[in-house]
Amino acid sequence: MGNRRARKRGTLRLGTRVTICIALVQIPILALAAVLRVREVRRDYLNTVDWRSQALAQQLQKRAADLSGYTPELQRTLGLNIDCQDLLHDNRDSGLVHVGILGVDGLIIAHTTAFQPGQTEHADLIPRLLTGSDTLTALGSTAYNTLIPVTVAPGETPIAVIDIGFSREVIDQKIRNTISYAAASFLAYLVLSFLFISGLLNHFVTRPITELSRAAAALARGEQDTEIPVGGSDEVRLLAGSFEQMRKAVQQQISNLNREIANRKETERQLSESEEDLRITLNSIGDGVIATDTSGNVTRINRVAESLTGWSREEARGNPLIDAFNIVNSQTLDQAVNPVDRVLATGEIVGLANHTMLIAKDGTKYQIADSGAPIRDADGAITGVVLVFRDVTDEYRMREALGESEARFRGLVESSSDWIWEVDAEGVYSYVSPKIEEMLGYKPVNVIGRTPFDLMPPDEAERVKSVYGEIFQQGKPFAALENVNLHLDGREIILETSGVPVFDSKGRVKGYRGVDRDITERKIAERAMRSQMETQKLLLNELDHRVRNNLSSLLSLIDLSSSGAKSVKELAGAIRSRTNAIASIHALLSDAQWRSGDLRKLLKAIIQPAKRTRIQTDGASVQIPLSQTQALGLIINEITMNSIKYGAMSVDDSCVQISWETTDPSENGDTQLTLNWRESGGPTIEKEPEPGTGTNLITGLVRSELRGRAEFSYPREGAAHTLHITLAADATAQFDRPSRHEEVSGKTV
Repeated sequence: MGNRRARKRGTLRLGTRVTICIALVQIPILALAAVLRVREVRRDYLNTVDWRSQALAQQLQKRAADLSGYTPELQRTLGLNIDCQDLLHDNRDSGLVHVGILGVDGLIIAHTTAFQPGQTEHADLIPRLLTGSDTLTALGSTAYNTLIPVTVAPGETPIAVIDIGFSREVIDQKIRNTISYAAASFLAYLVLSFLFISGLLNHFVTRPITELSRAAAALARGEQDTEIPVGGSDEVRLLAGSFEQMRKAVQQQISNLNREIANRKETERQLSESEEDLRITLNSIGDGVIATDTSGNVTRINRVAESLTGWSREEARGNPLIDAFNIVNSQTLDQAVNPVDRVLATGEIVGLANHTMLIAKDGTKYQIADSGAPIRDADGAITGVVLVFRDVTDEYRMREALGESEARFRGLVESSSDWIWEVDAEGVYSYVSPKIEEMLGYKPVNVIGRTPFDLMPPDEAERVKSVYGEIFQQGKPFAALENVNLHLDGREIILETSGVPVFDSKGRVKGYRGVDRDITERKIAERAMRSQMETQKLLLNELDHRVRNNLSSLLSLIDLSSSGAKSVKELAGAIRSRTNAIASIHALLSDAQWRSGDLRKLLKAIIQPAKRTRIQTDGASVQIPLSQTQALGLIINEITMNSIKYGAMSVDDSCVQISWETTDPSENGDTQLTLNWRESGGPTIEKEPEPGTGTNLITGLVRSELRGRAEFSYPREGAAHTLHITLAADATAQFDRPSRHEEVSGKTV
């Protein structure tokens, strides 16, 4: 009841406050209107005074006009006879208090009030009026005075001034009366509007809100069937409609909530039954089971898991899995990866790594096998993880012992330098040791399922089949049987095979087990030894042949040198130079294993400048046949000796450019080589020298040994020689990249 009265008082106060606010808003407006009205009334009365003054002035204009043409003295005399009392009497009810005619100098001509002759009135205001104003109003202590000039015709000089005065008290009293009336009207309007607005607010706002308040209170008390009154203004009706919709929505929500509560109770009952069934099921499983939420905290644990971990259900629930499920690597004792993290990361079923050990709460250690799987809701979202694990300590020990035994056997097999194999009764490989990859390049997995004959050349496979066929039929062991196999890269590998039969429980041969040994190197060594003995004989014959040839060449060079030498010293120098050239050529060929001579290396070996001379070579890589290398080397030596004696190499800062080019091999395999020798920076050649011993040697060697010709030229700037050589087909000339430049110098490399 108290709340209802408080709401009612609050509602009444709301209406009163709204009405007062409207009234407070109206009061300044009404006050402003009243002020404006007062100003308007005052302006209207003053306008009325002006209007009446103008009317009186028109009447006095006629009387004052009769004075025109007279002197001021005569005007005043005549003005005394003008009677203004009738005007005053006719307009006294409007507040008129005096009427008079004044001269332009302010002297009174005629007036309703008593005056003395020569008396002036408004003498200070008339000059302002005569300057051009139509009228002039002055506020006196008791009257409003209006001065109007009098002219005979428009635009002429005024001849007199009309003075009209209205009572200030009368006019002010009328203004006060008008203001009082207006104030009373405004007050009445304010009261009536207050009452009217209060009535409207009560009808359209206060009463509907009061009813809404009562309905809301009923709804708050749980009276959901309470009807919401719809009335009042549009806004209140809209609010009431919203309340009604809210009431229906709340009623519907309550109905839904009641159904949901009933469904939840039923679900809780079924869940309780399911929980009990699940608990019984989990406790009946022979493996340990632990369930966690997505944060990795334990939510369920069965009795087997309690026994293995040492944690009870009450102790484990809510704690992180790693506290109750402490797993490490049994070999390194490092902490194992949390399986829950792996399941949550991948969303898939995962298993524990090998050698996983569980350390119970009391320190007991168990070897376990484990798997983890995600728990998903109806929408497929992961809500947790379930772990299933079991004690495999005995199995682990047995597996470790078996693994150690296998490791020992595997170590023996894989450490063997031989390939160990096993075939079944059909001759198909059932085991192959990893050594086969080193021997034949095949991985064991690629050989198992194939026969030994699949790895042999076809003719070798046919030969070995006939030999092995008799051995397999007799079931006898065999040893040191040689056979050729094909390496994965195509090479032939010679193996020496030995094997023993494997029998079943009935004594029948079910396969063979044996070893293969790679004897390829041994066979190659045997062949190489035989070949080496033959090669040594050939080398001895070749050495004897070359010694004889070199001695013959040396004797010929000595004879040639002695025929052209002018002194013993010159003869010794020539022999020494040509002998050194032959030695350099033999050293070059020896490094090339007596196959061929590289032209660029040959030039470097022969040309040894005595002065600071730049040697520039330009040409592709060319291999000189073995039979022509010595001849070409002697030719280059002769050209070099001539340059050292007489040409560019006899002075410093000179240059020798050597370039060459070749043609493509002809049909018979020969290749044309053109070698150019250009000197610059040497002594100026005044005349072409006579051919000497060196020139004859060059010409003879080019013609006889190199099947070409030599061209000698001696311009003033330096010698220019060209050799046209035919390279024999007994050695292959090799041309690598396009010609490149190389610079070699003597002492100033």
